[in-house]
Amino acid sequence: MTNDVANNRLAVEACLSNADELLRVAKGAIERESLPRIGFHLSALALEELAKAHLIRLVMFAHRDGREVPSIIRGALEDRGHVKRLFWAIWTQTIGREVVNARQIEEIRGLAQHIHETRLRGLYVE
Repeated sequence: MTNDVANNRLAVEACLSNADELLRVAKGAIERESLPRIGFHLSALALEELAKAHLIRLVMFAHRDGREVPSIIRGALEDRGHVKRLFWAIWTQTIGREVVNARQIEEIRGLAQHIHETRLRGLYVE
């Protein structure tokens, strides 16, 4: 096992652990602290962490198979790829369950954008 594979596996585990912690704190923020906007933000971050874990796995598969990592995956892993990661978090839940058509992809994009914009409205004062 190369260092890249080992590092990627550790990164996947860290993403999943972080998502679990974020959800636990989000639940507390909503239920005990009555801070729904903070809970929403933390929940959105947890979704992003789940997407990152999936995307890192896709990077691992590409490397294993000697393929280049597609730019769409690299873009979703970038620092400013919040909406893209939210899209992947939602879209990956449909893989293997149904054939997704163009309309559904657009709906998922819209939902990802809505989640991100709602999070920003809850975090920042204009």
